[in-house]
Amino acid sequence: MTEQDKKYIEALEENAKILFADSDFYDVIETIGAEYAYKLAKCFSGGYIYIPKLETIQRAQRDKDIFYEVQQGRSYKNIAKKYGLSTRSVQGIVKENS
Repeated sequence: MTEQDKKYIEALEENAKILFADSDFYDVIETIGAEYAYKLAKCFSGGYIYIPKLETIQRAQRDKDIFYEVQQGRSYKNIAKKYGLSTRSVQGIVKENS
């Protein structure tokens, strides 16, 4: 990161509410901080990016965890109970990840 970038980030921190108060970008700044918001803007400037729903991200990790637990010998029934799924759903997840 250059010195100029650092100055821009500092200015963004100081002026975010004034410059972006009515925009989604202000919410981004408040959520992840000025430095990371600046990096996003620098990378995707003026464009749109797809941000998946949180449950989609969580489901991907959950499915990996389920597959691992089956590989470790846990029963489908116990895994299903742990994740609030049916045994059939657990079997489908394992089949998809095999």
